[in-house]
Amino acid sequence: MKRINIEKYRLSDDILINFGFQFEDNILVFKRNILNDVFRMEIKLISTDFEIEVYDLDFNEVYSLFSVDSANGEIVTAIREEVKDVLEKILCLESVIYEDVLHYVEDQYNSTIVKPFKTNPDIKALVTPKGKWYALFLDVEYNKLQKDSLVDSKVKIINLKHISSKISAITDNRNIFPAYHMNKNHWISVVLDNNIDTEYVKELIEISYNLVNNK
Repeated sequence: MKRINIEKYRLSDDILINFGFQFEDNILVFKRNILNDVFRMEIKLISTDFEIEVYDLDFNEVYSLFSVDSANGEIVTAIREEVKDVLEKILCLESVIYEDVLHYVEDQYNSTIVKPFKTNPDIKALVTPKGKWYALFLDVEYNKLQKDSLVDSKVKIINLKHISSKISAITDNRNIFPAYHMNKNHWISVVLDNNIDTEYVKELIEISYNLVNNK
């Protein structure tokens, strides 16, 4: 069995039920057959944790290799991929506002976009008229931000400068984190997915732009 804490994900019962969870003995449970109905994955909501188990339907017993981190092979790898895909959908990690935010920044601040790293041209930095970075768009594995997450797929983030004394207050370790690969005393990382309000992201961008541009 694998267990992950989901307290910071703000998942209501209604959200989980709409996804496909059902109550069994007052516990929300999600079940899905995988790998051509040879296995079944089950996710139970226990307090603030997801308990994840996989069953071998041919033998009607727990498929223990799923929970052994060192186990490898074609079957267990395929199972983990399917479980991870379901977790990503439940936790809403697919970016839906990235393009909107990028276009907003370009239009609102008439910013120049630069690609500061030749080895990673997908990273985009937006600079003020003084040539200083105030926003950095990049992809990063989610579990490098949320350390206890099983989800290792990449999410789109924006790094922004913020008022140092207020960083701890706005950090929620779900969408807003201490900055990834930047000075954590002055910068934050914001995950751009549908768990965060676009208008709030715009407010954070404005703060970053003003902090950098007025120096």
